[in-house]
Amino acid sequence: MSDATPSVARMRAILRQISAGGQPASVSLPSTPSPPLALSPATRWNGWGFQDTKLFVNSNKVIEISGARYAEVFANAPDRTLPSLLPWAEKRLGLDADRRSAPSITCAEELRLRNQLDEGGETYRALMQFLHLASEELGINTSMTVEERVRHGHGQTCEDVFRLRHVRDVERVPDAVVWPTSHEQVEILVNEVTQNTQIKCVLFHSEEEPTSPTR
Repeated sequence: MSDATPSVARMRAILRQISAGGQPASVSLPSTPSPPLALSPATRWNGWGFQDTKLFVNSNKVIEISGARYAEVFANAPDRTLPSLLPWAEKRLGLDADRRSAPSITCAEELRLRNQLDEGGETYRALMQFLHLASEELGINTSMTVEERVRHGHGQTCEDVFRLRHVRDVERVPDAVVWPTSHEQVEILVNEVTQNTQIKCVLFHSEEEPTSPTR
């Protein structure tokens, strides 16, 4: 996620409306494509949004947004609070701000990744060759860290986020993550994985197969 993505533009517009006490309006999204994620991006691996930005209930029982992002939304405001948000959430959603749900898993390394590749196997060797091509020959950032693999291996539903915070065993994640920066690089990578490896389509990966797809 970056400050230029459509989702961030939508968030800015919604926050602007809420901080003004109005209703969210339709948003005109930028037409330019989102830039690629940097290695170890600032987004949460087990939740939504940026790590340095959160909504919290302050000492005055008013929702406030932390960090320095979305500064233009609050440019003419005395603070970074959203006074109408908590009353609305309590009335419409039944939110109880006093009920907290702290995660039982606090870092990605506490997770147990299942269905991992055998480091002595043919598929693992093919993956290493693929990552060597990506990083050494094409100059593409790659990662096999648990956090990056988990970050790119789940959906964005409430159930997905709950599982990451409370269920230690993770059945399926990508074996690796790559960050191509051009259409040409994507074509080379796709050709490589379809011609020379056992990497499969992530959306149709069979549960019976022992390995996870690389993204």
